[in-house]
Amino acid sequence: MIVAVLSVALTIGAAAQSSSFDGNWWVTMGAQDYANPNNRGLSHSFEFHFPATVAHGVFHGERGTRGEASFYELNGSIQPDGTALLSASGLTGKQEHNQGLVPPGVPYSYTVKVLFKGSQGTGNSIGARVRTFHFTKK
Repeated sequence: MIVAVLSVALTIGAAAQSSSFDGNWWVTMGAQDYANPNNRGLSHSFEFHFPATVAHGVFHGERGTRGEASFYELNGSIQPDGTALLSASGLTGKQEHNQGLVPPGVPYSYTVKVLFKGSQGTGNSIGARVRTFHFTKK
């Protein structure tokens, strides 16, 4: 029992510590044209930018209005060595940019593998359509 309580206390304490990555960030995310499988057409390229914050090593960024088409959110923890697997989720926007050419407002999610170094970071999504990410600390 004492070991379990001590373990929980140490975990909470570690999560509350500041990180060298803490602060405000600017994210640029984009994707090239994508030929959808099974002759489902071409999804056009896109790029967008949004602000993000890191507090105690936890990354959070979003753009758009939650619950509406084109909403996008990126979340996760940055390890002390700068590696991160971030979770991206949102609702699709303009149909011509969506993988599979699905209509606006369809939920989606994927994982982004990122490496942060100092005040910069780069990453790529994992999956069929590769999205590239650039992070700059403000």
